[in-house]
Order: sequence, then C-alpha cells, then structure tokens
Amino acid sequence: MERIKKNLYFIILGLIFILAFILRFKTYLFARLLWHDETALAMSVLTRNIFGFFQPLEAEQKAPVIFMMLNKIVSCFGVNEICLKFISFMSSLASVVVFYFLSKRILKSKFSIIVANFLFAINYQLIYWAQKFKQYSFDVFLFMLSLLLFSKLDLGKISYKKCLLFSLISILLILSSFPCAFAVGGFILFCIFSRTNIKKVSVYTLPLIISSLVYYFKVLYKVQAHEVSSYMSYWNTGFVKFNLGGILLIFKENFQFFFIPNTFVLVGLILFVTGAIILLKDRTKISNIILLSLLGTFLASMLKIYPIFQRTALYLLPIAILFMVKPLDLVYKNKKIQSIFIIVLLFVCFFKYGFCYINSFLKPNIFLKTDGLATFSKLVERFNNKEDILVLNSTTKSDFIYYSTIYKFRPEHVVLLPIYRYDKDYYYKMLGSLPKGHNYWFIYGWEYSHRKDDTKNCILHHLQTYIQEKHLKVLEEYENNNSVLMKVNK
Repeated sequence: MERIKKNLYFIILGLIFILAFILRFKTYLFARLLWHDETALAMSVLTRNIFGFFQPLEAEQKAPVIFMMLNKIVSCFGVNEICLKFISFMSSLASVVVFYFLSKRILKSKFSIIVANFLFAINYQLIYWAQKFKQYSFDVFLFMLSLLLFSKLDLGKISYKKCLLFSLISILLILSSFPCAFAVGGFILFCIFSRTNIKKVSVYTLPLIISSLVYYFKVLYKVQAHEVSSYMSYWNTGFVKFNLGGILLIFKENFQFFFIPNTFVLVGLILFVTGAIILLKDRTKISNIILLSLLGTFLASMLKIYPIFQRTALYLLPIAILFMVKPLDLVYKNKKIQSIFIIVLLFVCFFKYGFCYINSFLKPNIFLKTDGLATFSKLVERFNNKEDILVLNSTTKSDFIYYSTIYKFRPEHVVLLPIYRYDKDYYYKMLGSLPKGHNYWFIYGWEYSHRKDDTKNCILHHLQTYIQEKHLKVLEEYENNNSVLMKVNK
C-alpha cells in the first residue's frame, strides 16, 4: 500500500497514457472513409513522385512538403484509409508523450501536470485529427517538439558548425510543419533579447532567411498569386483584427472549437489570461519562447499571412491547455479560498468531459458525419451497364480519382460538370447540356454534406427539382450518411 502511494503520480500518468492511446487506436482502426479534402491530398500522393510536392498541390490543397513526402513513402504499403492516415495517427500518439515532457517544463505541481495531461488525452479535436489524412496532428507534434528543442538549445555555447546544423534542422521543421516557423521565430527573438553571441545568431539565422525566401518565391508565391482571393475569403475569420474585439472573437471561436462540448468561454478566458500572466512572471527560457512564438502567430494573422482559426490553430491547443491549467500551480493547503476558487473555475470550464463523452469515442459512428462518397461502393456494385454515363461535379473529381483507384473502377463514359457556382440557373444549364436518351448516375458527397440545408445553393436540391420539372424517371436512389447516389433516365 505504501509503495502504491509513493508511485501514485506515475500510476495515474500511466493510466492517462493508456486511455489516450486506446482512444486514438480505436478511432484510427475504424478506418473511416476519406472525405473531400483528404481525397484531394490523396490525389497528389497518387499522381506525384516524392519530389513533386515542391509544386502547388492538386485541388487547391496546402500541406507541408515533408509531410507529403512521408505520406508518399507510407503509400508504398498501400493507398487506403489506414496507410494515408498513418503519419497523422503516429504523430498523435507521439504528441501524447511530447506533451508530458512539455507540461513538466511549464507546470510546477504534480496535480497540474496530471490535469493537463488528462485534458490533452481526451480532447476531441486531438483525437479527431489523429484519424484524418491532414497535417494538423503533425503540426501539434512538431510544434511542441520544436519548443522543447529550442528551450534546450543555447547558440552561445555551441560551435559555428553546430549553429549551421541546427539551422538545417530548423529548415526541415518548417518544411515539415508551417507553424514551426513561429517557434523558430520565437527562438530567434529570444536569442536577440537575451544578447546571445550575434555572430552565432547570424550563422543560425542567415540560412533560414535565404531558404525561406527561396521556398516562398519558388512555391508559396505561385499558390498565393493564383488563389489569394479565395484564401482570404475562406479564412477571413482567422485573421485577427487589430482591436480588443477582434482578439476576443478569435479566442471565442477557437475555445469553442478546441474544447467542444465545453462552451464556457468567459471562464476559459479568465484561466487563460491568468495562466499567461503567471507564465510571464516565471521568466523561464521556455515560457519566453512560447510567448514570443504566440506574438509571431498573432502578427502573422494580423498581416493575413497565416490564420488563427480552428484547425489551422490546432498546434496552439496544447499551449491553451497549459495556460489554462497553470493557475493550479497556485493551489496550496494554506490558501484554501484561493485554491477552491481555481479548482471550481477549472471544473466549470471542463465539466462536460464526463464518462458519456469519453465513451462516445468507442462508437464506430462518431466521425462518420464527415464521410465523402460513402455510396461509391454501391455505385461500383450497381454500375453494370457499359452504356450508362457517370456524372461528376468538378468539385468531386478528387474523390472519384481516389475511390476509383481503391475499387479499381473504370467506367467507359464519365462526364465532368464544371461547377464554379451553386445557384439553380447555372446548374440547370449544366444538366441541360447532357444529351437525352441515356441513363445517368449522379453521385454526391462533399457538396451535399456542406449545402443540404441551403436549398438556394444545394446542387442535390437543384437536381431533384430538375427531375420533377422535366418529368425525368429516377431508376435507383441510395443514401449513406452524407452521400447520395441516383440513377436517372433522361
């Protein structure tokens, strides 16, 4: 019994790690079908060699070069849900361990560390993105790893050769994860403010600047020049307005996203600001680098370079947890009122993390709401007439390329409708261009799941009304989650 009490801290941490791994393993092994953005990334993996990711990706997708290279390597073992999500999954598992070491550097009490690691282990978004073929779990892992690396690195005490070596490592981190640029920037600012040997800082920084400029003008500038208007419009909410209201709005949006189903934003803000102030007073190297990195994050958002919004800010979720748990370091036996107040605040903020919440991750349908072309298997099964025509919207092109590869499905007649607008008149014109006297298969995934409640801009709704108005015959119709398949005689 005495031995258990002595090792209780490590026993609890071990149980938290086990819980975190189980929740991530379970959701990963469900092998949820890919949805639109994931199939768009998969299309680049399918069609490019390992060095082809230095060019803009297919279907207006954006992902770091090395992240895509790693996925290309893993795809050698197969192109399917399990293989394509492997890097994200392994990053999520590794991030559980890295977060523990980061929490030990930021938090002082064992109680605080246990609470922070528990919140990290069961966080919905961290588990959700562990089973997505996107870079955001990779961002979380590498951003935390970068902070730990730079907190140990002292340029003033290493040789010039090692400064160059760490500069190369920093370049690789940025090519692996865009947010690592903020950690690198925070470290450089810390070196300048702490008056580190200026020559060594220059040796470390100069290759970073040169390589970043080359990468920007050779790769990123092409993307921005082509998609700048759509990029600004899509991520507009994530660009901080230079006023208190804009900052509070960003916090509200991200808090509700990070800690779903908890919605006590005001309590979260109180804990976050309190934790930031305590961390500022600590004046440790790692706390200074974190705060300077956050400064870079906000500046990039204000300058409309990189948004701080929901999934693009997922790398900040571990920092948010640490800031909000930091006030627990002020819990003392001889300060009962203060201690009770802090504990109550934290409980109120996260009280919806109950048994039912954790148990929901063990259900196979928890993430199915975002499925892409879930009816594709039915299409393959029922498409048995070579004269039938498959109709795809241009926004579904990547989904079709991916699923047709998986199912080895090669129809002879495929029509791709160029969808740039979602209004009724435009889609009627597209449907009217299809020749009469044929059987057409229509399949919907991404458009349907995103626009089914907006009848004015819902393509599926336009098709249904077109069928009624033109008195066409629906021969077969299937629905699975957010995917619809229809066979129509025109």
